[in-house]
Amino acid sequence: MKNSFGVFFDILFGVITFSLGLYFLKNIFFISLIFFVATIVNILLYREYYIQKHIIVNLSSEIIEKEEVQIKNSKSISLTNCASNLVFIIISIFSLTLPSQIDTESLIVFAIIPIAAIVFSLIMIFLEIKKMNSIAINISGKGVQMSKKSLMNWNDIENEKIISRTFSSKESRHDFKSIVNYLQFYYKSEKIEIQIDNLDVTESELRSYLTIYRERFAKENKQI
Repeated sequence: MKNSFGVFFDILFGVITFSLGLYFLKNIFFISLIFFVATIVNILLYREYYIQKHIIVNLSSEIIEKEEVQIKNSKSISLTNCASNLVFIIISIFSLTLPSQIDTESLIVFAIIPIAAIVFSLIMIFLEIKKMNSIAINISGKGVQMSKKSLMNWNDIENEKIISRTFSSKESRHDFKSIVNYLQFYYKSEKIEIQIDNLDVTESELRSYLTIYRERFAKENKQI
């Protein structure tokens, strides 16, 4: 569901930016160019998502032959966040073209906020692209390793499972509830929980990975 929404948002954003580029082409070429650039960037982001998604599919189909599986952050969520930041960049650049009859001092003050928004959005896009390729969880025949943490051996891991929690806001007038999924296990008697909704893996795939590599660890140690 999260992947479908992200892809839909990306396609919708691409269609809108391309259409606006055509709309402004005859009247304001500079604005039109901005929208066309946004469309090209959006296509490149989707290409990165498509490539990475097929890498995940290949890993899933060949999992038996792999020594480990690397679960990365959701490409779809990163794609959506990048597209959202592109919207802010376009709006900010467009606002910079509006003031044409004000003095230089006022123009500098007026330009500070859009320029700051552009810089901030560019930084956020860079971080999202970097996050897109980062590994969140590494599962192997040796154990489970989370990002930037040491390996947790299967001998020290117990009762690994996927759990769901329902959250609701008491301040909201509407009966809105959100369901958050976690990977939960005990490592040396300490409860570990990792939110998996923002990862590029389904619940069933994650269960399969845990089962396969847990069994592989048991077989290898049994032979020894």
